[in-house]
Amino acid sequence: MDNPKIVKLKTEIGNTKKKIIDLNAKLRELERKMVILENEEIVAAVRSEKISDRELSELMQSIRNKTPSKKPAQNNKVTEEINYGTQSE
Repeated sequence: MDNPKIVKLKTEIGNTKKKIIDLNAKLRELERKMVILENEEIVAAVRSEKISDRELSELMQSIRNKTPSKKPAQNNKVTEEINYGTQSE
């Protein structure tokens, strides 16, 4: 003989767990989409600078090493956009 209040709470717990699972899946998908859009933005920013392969390699190495770029006038703008995003939101 089950208490109706307990049955109701068990049902509510089950429903809540399902919602959490669904929301976690939605969150993962939204985060995945955001990473894709951020990566596209980074690629566009780098391409707009029209830097050579060697300069791009140096820039990427400096970002990985978190050291200042050797060509601040040209590369710092891209580095800032990569590290901090654009401020135009």
